[in-house]
Order: sequence, then structure tokens, then C-alpha cells
Amino acid sequence: RPTFSPSGGDYLSPLSVTLKAKTGATIYYAMRGAMPSTSSMKYSGPIKISGTETVRAIAVERGYIPSTVAQAKYTIP
Repeated sequence: RPTFSPSGGDYLSPLSVTLKAKTGATIYYAMRGAMPSTSSMKYSGPIKISGTETVRAIAVERGYIPSTVAQAKYTIP
């Protein structure tokens, strides 16, 4: 299951969010209320968040069932 850095919460200015998962896993993420799947955006670097947003992500590793959905909500005025 992916982890978010920084974790969700209230922030005063735009930020970049990094996703991490177990070595070898590919992370797929979705925003704007969507649920992630292997058809979603493939994570390749920090995600820029400039307003209130919920990021959802899954980790997929060959030969294993995809992880449960992890999510973090960022609130930026």
C-alpha cells in the first residue's frame, strides 16, 4: 500500500507530494474524486498540489494482488 509524504492535512501553500511503495511495486494514482486502477496515471515523480485535493493510490507488483487504496486529503486555502 502506498504511503504519502507529506501526509494529508492542512497546508498554507502549494506543495509536492511523494508516493512510496515496496520495492518493485508500480504506483498508480488518481485525483478529483476518481478511484485508482492500472489505467490511472502511473506515478513517476512528485505530484504538485495547489488547492484542496484528495489523492488516492494503489501499488501493483507482478504476481500479487493490487494493494488496497491509500488516500490523503490536502487542504490548501
